Amino acid sequence: MAKFFDSMRREKGSIYSLVSKYYVLFAIAILLLAYGVNYITQKAIYDVDFLNSSKIITSQMTDLENERYYKLNLEKVIGKDGYFEVLDNKANVIFISKSGIANEYRMDELSFIPPVSGSSYYYVETIYKDDVVNGYILHKYNFVKNGEGKKDGTSYGITDIAILDKDRNIIYSNYDEERSHLSENELAYAMENIADGTYLQRFSFVTTGGEERVMLLHTSYTSSNADEEKKIYTTGLLIFLSVFAVLLFIFVLRTIMSVKRPMDMLKNSMGDLTEGKRDVAISYSGPKEFVQIVDAFNDMADKLHDTEEAREHLENERQKMLTYLSYDLNIPITAIKGYTKFALDRNASEEDRRKYIEAIGLHTDDLSEFIDDLGDYAYLEEAGFRLDKSNDDIFEFFRNYFLPKKEEVELIGYSMDVDVPDESMYKSFDRVQIKRVFENLISNALSLNPRGTKLYADISASSNKVVIHIGDDGEGIPEEATKYLFEPYAGGSAPFYGEKRAGLGSSIARIVVEAHGGTIRLMDKAESGHSTMFEIVF
Repeated sequence: MAKFFDSMRREKGSIYSLVSKYYVLFAIAILLLAYGVNYITQKAIYDVDFLNSSKIITSQMTDLENERYYKLNLEKVIGKDGYFEVLDNKANVIFISKSGIANEYRMDELSFIPPVSGSSYYYVETIYKDDVVNGYILHKYNFVKNGEGKKDGTSYGITDIAILDKDRNIIYSNYDEERSHLSENELAYAMENIADGTYLQRFSFVTTGGEERVMLLHTSYTSSNADEEKKIYTTGLLIFLSVFAVLLFIFVLRTIMSVKRPMDMLKNSMGDLTEGKRDVAISYSGPKEFVQIVDAFNDMADKLHDTEEAREHLENERQKMLTYLSYDLNIPITAIKGYTKFALDRNASEEDRRKYIEAIGLHTDDLSEFIDDLGDYAYLEEAGFRLDKSNDDIFEFFRNYFLPKKEEVELIGYSMDVDVPDESMYKSFDRVQIKRVFENLISNALSLNPRGTKLYADISASSNKVVIHIGDDGEGIPEEATKYLFEPYAGGSAPFYGEKRAGLGSSIARIVVEAHGGTIRLMDKAESGHSTMFEIVF
């Protein structure tokens, strides 16, 4: 549970949320970039279209004020194909820079021509009904003033509006209540629909003589400003693409680093694990998917460590077992050699020879039994050992084994209580191997306890599992020996059996029960009420 909460504390979202977060940040950055580039581009175009034009004109104010119009050089403003006119205070044309043109104007109409400074302009929305013009909506835009009263040259606001019918009669207006009609020219000026196809602007000034003048600039769409605007758009696009590439690189790099870091940690730890290092645990916090992978690796490393320790422990135990085996084998062999020598002694009586031969027979039986147990243990320890299971009534199997065994035990001087409920429970088990478990536990009880000892065996069912008890009221197993009980120690000088042989029976029982997915344990005396009681659950 503590490990689970530790994992939860180290989890910081998921890989999907991480990528989504970077994607959202990247999208926001691109939107801000697009806004910024657009802002700068529009500002630059405004400077070219209005401020530069105004600067070019005002730089020649001396000629304007002194009415030396022929000296004016406005090609950068109006283009090669454009021209300009100068009107007096009654809207009469008093100078034109291009011959062959005769325009007429009215003074009250000039206000609908946008000024060169770009401080205001008109926008006309045409209203249609059944694909026929049914009216107009006239919007007038002016620079928006900020709180300090300073001009903000980057944005416009609608300050005036008028609604006209199809004949240009004013239905509604919020800025000129006396005007009831717009002329055809006024609407054309507002719509920038000039007959000669130029863009018309006005510039007002006063001569040195105090006369009011209006200069009308007919700017061609092929003016030098178009080239400047093209350069500005190109520069803005290049800036956008460059910064976009940098942001994309940072986004991709950051995403890669978020993935690469835990992968590098895993790679290095796996390398250390391959080299035999044991302390390879990784401490990592981040997306939960990587936390889970790291935790799985740590679990694997821990299990490998435990497996290696278990292997080393098993190897040590095997070495110890070989020592005990050599001792166990040596006891009957030495006895057989000694009794054989005595039996061959010419001075021995026939009665002594008979006793020696009987003793040789008993030690030979012990040796044979020990070799059989060793063979069984070796077989069960093999990786190729497989159970031959069948679905049988475990209660019936228990009954068929222990009731005859009870009679057999009583014939050799022991007693036995067998408790088998009158019920059935079908389990999948290997009849031969389970019988081997019973035989080994009963054999140990008989060999380690004197005649007159009572043995016990019972079976019951609990939560779809079978519970079997096998034990006795004999001498019991010393406390210091219980932790070694199921390890493969054999025989004569085993540290917990004194001079009596337990063999490999308990080890064989453990292997078989665990192969069935069950458990076997030695119950506490206070718990069982008997000197020795094994509990098998599977």
